[in-house]
Amino acid sequence: YTAVQDYALSNGVWKYTNPNKQPATPPQEPIKPQISDVVKRPSNTFISDEPSPTRLIDLIPDQLSIYKILLSEYESSKSDYLRYMRAIELLKQGIRSSLTPEGRQIVNGLSPREAIIKLRTTFALSSQSKNR
Repeated sequence: YTAVQDYALSNGVWKYTNPNKQPATPPQEPIKPQISDVVKRPSNTFISDEPSPTRLIDLIPDQLSIYKILLSEYESSKSDYLRYMRAIELLKQGIRSSLTPEGRQIVNGLSPREAIIKLRTTFALSSQSKNR
């Protein structure tokens, strides 16, 4: 348990996997901004006979600046999301590799948090029955 907690803490995912607290909402995969996202903004108005831009080269400088900001925010969010996904996947692998084949069956398909809870419950019950 301590090794799992240490790994999760050092990789910033303990708040999603801590079995003793309500988990934080995990990051969602961001959606890459489209040119139409810039065009839809209320501050950008077009004369009705002008076609809406569909390519970067068609954007006016203000719109291009907005698009670059949106793209930068997307790339930052995407990086955070991928870092989270890698850490969770490695945590899952770490938990599974520390278990016997029977233990792996217990946690098959569970998130790391669910696996910790399930293992804690399972082994607490087996320890209690051994002590009787």
